Amino acid sequence: MQSYSHIDIAQINLISDGNKELISDLVLMFENQIPIFAKQLDELYASNDFLALGKLAHKIKGSVSIVGITLLANSMKKLEYIAKEGVSQEKYPMLIDEFKTISLKALNELKNYIENN
Repeated sequence: MQSYSHIDIAQINLISDGNKELISDLVLMFENQIPIFAKQLDELYASNDFLALGKLAHKIKGSVSIVGITLLANSMKKLEYIAKEGVSQEKYPMLIDEFKTISLKALNELKNYIENN
């Protein structure tokens, strides 16, 4: 079995009960959300709407958890907390960039998993 560095196959199979069609649907949904989330993160940060940024991070946390991207779920949990509190604003850009980078790498791993299983 192939090893992946950004996705948790056990989590994906738990959520989907091993249903390959459901996994494909979840991955497609996530793929469509990535550019929308990235744009919204940038816009909310640029407008200093940190409460909304925290709420969006909460939403993203759920989406990335469903497709087994645990590291990114943890990052979005951190962004959610600090943005809602309005603290550590110097960390927001790093966490936003982390979403953009890891989500694309994880998407490639998810597609690979679907193709090979």
